[in-house]
Amino acid sequence: MVERSQRKLAPVAHAPVATQTAPRSRSEAFNALKYPNYRSYWFGLMAVVTGYQVLFVAQGWLVYDLTGSPALLGAMGAATAIPQIFLTPLAGVMADRVDRRRLMVVTQLGYGVIMMTLAVLLLTGVVGKANVELSVALLLVASFVASVVQTFDQPARMALVPQLLGSRDDLLNAIALQNLVWQGTSIVGPAIGGLLIAGFGVAACYVITSLSVLGMVTGLLRMQLAPAPSSARNQSIAHNMSEGVEFIRGNAVIASLLAMIFFNCFFGLSYMSLVPAFAKDVLQVGAEGQGFMMAAFGAGAILGSIIIATWGRVLRTGVLVVVGSFGFGLALFGYALSDNYWLTLALLMLLGVLRTMWMTSGSASIQGLVPNELRGRVMGIYGLAWALVPLGGLASGTVAALISPPFAVAVGGAAVAAFSIVLALRASHLRSLH
Repeated sequence: MVERSQRKLAPVAHAPVATQTAPRSRSEAFNALKYPNYRSYWFGLMAVVTGYQVLFVAQGWLVYDLTGSPALLGAMGAATAIPQIFLTPLAGVMADRVDRRRLMVVTQLGYGVIMMTLAVLLLTGVVGKANVELSVALLLVASFVASVVQTFDQPARMALVPQLLGSRDDLLNAIALQNLVWQGTSIVGPAIGGLLIAGFGVAACYVITSLSVLGMVTGLLRMQLAPAPSSARNQSIAHNMSEGVEFIRGNAVIASLLAMIFFNCFFGLSYMSLVPAFAKDVLQVGAEGQGFMMAAFGAGAILGSIIIATWGRVLRTGVLVVVGSFGFGLALFGYALSDNYWLTLALLMLLGVLRTMWMTSGSASIQGLVPNELRGRVMGIYGLAWALVPLGGLASGTVAALISPPFAVAVGGAAVAAFSIVLALRASHLRSLH
């Protein structure tokens, strides 16, 4: 069991890292890329996440083209969410029991095999309109299995990042650059997917997604990392899990950060599910207007990542977390009340910036404060926050149906702002976090 004195203020992660030559970066915005291990990871991440974004378009298109059923689109989402809800804590334990890099190589290759199998089934006609029921069943099973694989990949990936850097000072920059990949590919990836479907058919998207994992696998194999000893494998899995929970309970900073992230994911990020209702019924701008609304948020998230990557070192992390969360709540409240399309676009862009502030700063702080031997378990619990987003969407959708979409979003925004104030007042240790 971790000593309570350690849990009150976890030290900087003391993971063994290979000696790396780190020349001065030309730009603070890309400072973490001066480390060869992180550079290999970042370019590999860019390849595989582009594949994820291509698949996002292809999967929805394929299911709807086969069935014309919105309900089955929801079923595909459920098949993806269930493993994340129930397996994420176990995945975090495994990230502390085994070599994280090897675990990621296995999960990436496994994911690639699943996608290539679907590509072959599409090309041979096994999955297609001639066998709709079988096709849907195969797609549901594949989505479930792929989600299981990705669930074990996520905590290992998040726990590995601090090991790739030579200094904790560059961790916030590294997380911001990681988020920049996700946000940037969310624009490029769907466009590639649409072009592939139009030009070569949906099977091409699955082929590209399958091959994209080779970018990450290559990056992982290029890394020069010293072995990270772990005592977790000498204990039971149940003991490993309880040790992670006890660590969080004994560390006020991490407990406060996780509480904020869980709260914001449920009450704040649920607004995304109601964007179509705002576009159609509140602003009356149709599908085209909805597309620009989503693009505005994405542009704000990219801008936020660039800001954090460039100036994160000179900004106090605790201030970024608290101000970002409070501002996010206020902007969300304003978005709910807006009936002007251009004001709404501006607020959505601001929401993207502010979400990146509290999310990136919070994640980087947690990863930096947790000792290496416990990081997988803590990040596994952190990953549960994302399971709350669809649950929050269900709750806000119910309120929207009973009263109105603006009311549902306004309540969420007010709740986030109020919780941020309470957290700032009660958790002084959070405000002073560097």
